[in-house]
Amino acid sequence: DLLLEKAAWYLERGVEVVWVLVPRTRRVIVKTLAGSVELGPGERLPPHPSLPGLEPRVDDLFRQIQQA
Repeated sequence: DLLLEKAAWYLERGVEVVWVLVPRTRRVIVKTLAGSVELGPGERLPPHPSLPGLEPRVDDLFRQIQQA
């Protein structure tokens, strides 16, 4: 998938965490060099040291892009 390839590119260049939103399934893939986790509605993104205090709910992320 092109978005996952792009996420890997960012990680290889020093970005510590990448969130990939998948609107079709309303899921978020959180990628780091240590691996990835896929989250769905009702779940909260895990904390990451490079994003202190930023742990949004999956539902809130999709609510924001629907309004755009």
